[in-house]
Amino acid sequence: MKKINLLSFITVLLFIAGCAHGPIETTKRFLGVSTQDLENARDKGVFWVYYANVDDCFDASIKAVRDMGGLVYMRNKPKKMIVAMDFEYERRSVSEDEKIIKPLDEIIDTTEIGIFFESVDQDKTKVVLSSLSSSLLADIADNFFNALKDNLNVK
Repeated sequence: MKKINLLSFITVLLFIAGCAHGPIETTKRFLGVSTQDLENARDKGVFWVYYANVDDCFDASIKAVRDMGGLVYMRNKPKKMIVAMDFEYERRSVSEDEKIIKPLDEIIDTTEIGIFFESVDQDKTKVVLSSLSSSLLADIADNFFNALKDNLNVK
């Protein structure tokens, strides 16, 4: 019996350690707290540069997410990263005849948005939004960047 438990433990340990992402990232993925995919999607994300420092942009971004009805799922100031989801917004569908505003049903409310901050200089910050859902990213980007601008009181 002890051999079976030990063998099971070793098998699980080897599985975790042997995965391509490494044991720490694999454990994060298993627990559902990995941000690696959002970090990898940064180059496909959208960004805006603000005349404000990273700390001010970080704090104002949390408020912007909440102003949009979103949930700040994870925040890590040292890594200059926020993960948000569950936004309340409407998608604008444009037909040939009229604009129709309807709830965005096709996106699950747990789809995450990554918000990343890069210092351009002392008082200038690049804020990058990334998501694995290009639809969600396109639908909230303008609203988020405008809310962030309002919270920073910049032009």
